[in-house]
Amino acid sequence: MATASRYGATGMEQCANPVIVNICGVGMAEGQIHWDDLSPKQGFGGITAMLQGGRAMSRFAAPPRLDEPFRCPVRRRSMRILRIALIVILGTALSATMAPAASATPVAKKVLVELREQGGFAGFDNRVIVYTNGCVRLSRRTGPTVNKCLTRGEQRKLHHDLKLLRLGHSQAKPQGADFLKYTLTYRGHRVSRYTLTATWTPVVQRMERFLVKYWAPD
Repeated sequence: MATASRYGATGMEQCANPVIVNICGVGMAEGQIHWDDLSPKQGFGGITAMLQGGRAMSRFAAPPRLDEPFRCPVRRRSMRILRIALIVILGTALSATMAPAASATPVAKKVLVELREQGGFAGFDNRVIVYTNGCVRLSRRTGPTVNKCLTRGEQRKLHHDLKLLRLGHSQAKPQGADFLKYTLTYRGHRVSRYTLTATWTPVVQRMERFLVKYWAPD
């Protein structure tokens, strides 16, 4: 229906053996009839036109008489055109299905532990974030933010240090200036200290080594 109305009878009469191929199936619930554009001229795709043809056939086509035998002469040319049409439609449907969603929301990574070092006479602002998947996010006061992944050995040693970690309570800032402030965030708790305890030292030193090893300016 769409092909005949779009190209017209005049174009078909110019062909030696004109053939109209109907690939629209009846009885489908998908699609709709666009009454203001029955011969798809407003940018319809192949699937939309096929579904509209199927709905139109279901609504307007006359059912065959049961007392007459069904005759459908099939030509080789007709079968070839039908195969080509089906391949094109199938390829379009697969492309639309396999295309990634543009509005997909990225899955947020879960933080295992975070270290932040601020202050000191050099005005440090270092940050090391270790995620549960074994990757790290590294940044300094100036320069790029770097994303890397730890080795299995580094992950194993960090987990061992974290098992022994006792965060305790935040420490009041000492009198004077140029003190370096260490802040650890672990298991939903954030604690800041200016002097490191016995269980803080291994964790802080190990995360500082990650920063030295993997962070590099452009």
